[in-house]
Amino acid sequence: MSGVRAAATGEWLNLVRHEYLLNDVTFVRDLGGNFNLNLQVSADQGTLVVRVAPESGQGGSAGRSAGGA
Repeated sequence: MSGVRAAATGEWLNLVRHEYLLNDVTFVRDLGGNFNLNLQVSADQGTLVVRVAPESGQGGSAGRSAGGA
């Protein structure tokens, strides 16, 4: 399933901000990945890596596993 990878958008940042109750979330960079969208973001709590993994049959979903970088 190549070519299915999501793109970094403001909508993903808003979802991350809402799901993890973060303030001042800004996109730093796309860390790459063949299938998952791996984003490095900066938030009031520090730098985080967010993995967005597509669900089968859908465009993608944000995982609940943000980790510190």
